[in-house]
Amino acid sequence: MRFLIVFYSLTGNSRKVAQALSKVLRCEIVEIKESSSRKSIFGFLRSGYEAITKKIVPIEDIDKDFSKYDHVIVVSPIWAGNLPSPVRSFLKRYLVFIKNISFIFTLASEKEVDVINVFEKDFGKKSLYCMSISKKKIQSQEFEKAVNEFAQKIKIE
Repeated sequence: MRFLIVFYSLTGNSRKVAQALSKVLRCEIVEIKESSSRKSIFGFLRSGYEAITKKIVPIEDIDKDFSKYDHVIVVSPIWAGNLPSPVRSFLKRYLVFIKNISFIFTLASEKEVDVINVFEKDFGKKSLYCMSISKKKIQSQEFEKAVNEFAQKIKIE
């Protein structure tokens, strides 16, 4: 089975999880990139606003033929209980080419967020698997066990 990991990371937490999963699955990894910076108080506020309003923003093109992959795993933070605008923009542009999709969400808190229902409602497609990992677990390296379990689930599929 051919896997591809696509991630977006502002603080580095999602990047860390995506890289760990890429090692376990021995697969390619690509980053969702945008041209504008969010590393300021204004960027923080704009990020929350864009997530709440489900805004589509410009992102850089990703030079991949997504139809060649059996399964795409998106690793993303959650902003204001929603998908970040760059991730939403990625899905809007490329989801039509993706056969199977799963998610790993990185959370600032321990509280679970039901973003997968937002994805399914907004995009009309079901995800195969979804998992969330807290910032606390990522910083303490506890997330590696969860990443391994996630990888085993999607390999069995």
